[in-house]
Amino acid sequence: MKIRKYNRNTHIFRIALVVMLAITFAGVADAQEKTGKIQQEFTYKNNVRLWTENGNVIPVCWETPGYNAEKAIVRSALSNTWERYANINFTGWYACPTGGISGSASEKQVRIRISPQGKENAGAGGSARYGMDALSSASDNNPGVNLSFNPDGTADRGRIEYIAVHEFGHVLGFVHEQDTPGNIVHGVAFCPSSGNEPNATVLTAYDPDSVMNYCNKDGNMKGNLTDKDIKGLRAIYGVRSLTTAWDEGITGVMVAGKFRTRQQLNAMPFEDRRNTLIAELSNRTKDTVGYYQSLNDADLAGTGALLVFLRETGSRTDQQIKAMSAGDMRNTVIVEANVRTGRAIPDLQAMSNLEMVKLLIKDLNLLPRTRQTTTGVELPDKRNPR
Repeated sequence: MKIRKYNRNTHIFRIALVVMLAITFAGVADAQEKTGKIQQEFTYKNNVRLWTENGNVIPVCWETPGYNAEKAIVRSALSNTWERYANINFTGWYACPTGGISGSASEKQVRIRISPQGKENAGAGGSARYGMDALSSASDNNPGVNLSFNPDGTADRGRIEYIAVHEFGHVLGFVHEQDTPGNIVHGVAFCPSSGNEPNATVLTAYDPDSVMNYCNKDGNMKGNLTDKDIKGLRAIYGVRSLTTAWDEGITGVMVAGKFRTRQQLNAMPFEDRRNTLIAELSNRTKDTVGYYQSLNDADLAGTGALLVFLRETGSRTDQQIKAMSAGDMRNTVIVEANVRTGRAIPDLQAMSNLEMVKLLIKDLNLLPRTRQTTTGVELPDKRNPR
């Protein structure tokens, strides 16, 4: 595959994001190499099927054993980007069926195959097919996503995150950002391109820093979404709404927290749902199973809502939450509600956990902003939007 060198420092960019609405991928989309190089493009035929046809559920499995550290980074990266900001759910994440058992040879999932590679491109690379064309079965022997990592475990974490988010951007239907009309100014491409992608629909202005752009400012070494990435994503898949979830109590909290899918919860008796939330809370905080068992259903759901709010907004990391009690989480959310809304602390203390979280989610407008603290932890802050 021909490689062309590119020096991004000689250009100024504008911004865009495109989703494939009517293209079925005939091959695979290669991940961009680190900034400074670009791979030539691929060919297409018509009719991409988006995951809206499958209730926004993307079933995923691993074809290749091993690479456990890299797999954990991939899964976390998707949870913290595409899945966090839109109404989509990646499910499964187990070893792919190999066939021969209860029809598993024909079960279609987004199968991920991992191959070893050298230390080039920070030790990680990948390719993927678009939309529901990424589905395949064991008998197809044609995985929808191919990843490659340096097998000695030295692949750069940020590079792995970028590869995961970029390749699953293709799975969600998004094209390479540089192959959009906004990349061309005065007849010159600011980022090398094979030409404008046909049969694609522009959702935002051209985005030089999109995770789908070969020339983003992070040098293809971070799996970050821009505001325009999120806007384009939501235009297709909708917003992951936390607002209405709290009205469903324990069930809604677990759906909002991605602890279980709605399909899984619908198959459970209520007592099993309650016990599942108790297990999640005791595993993720420093309080015990016995403490959570002592709570009534409303208080249990409210405590779960605190945890989900802190995780989903990025206000606290899982490691930080693990060191917190239910009381610590409540006090933290009270402080954040005071900062965000200007409500007096005594007024917030008089609210239930669910009431506070619903107030905050409404205030967030479902797209949390962040600010840096003195400890380096980012906290939501609407007063200093960026």
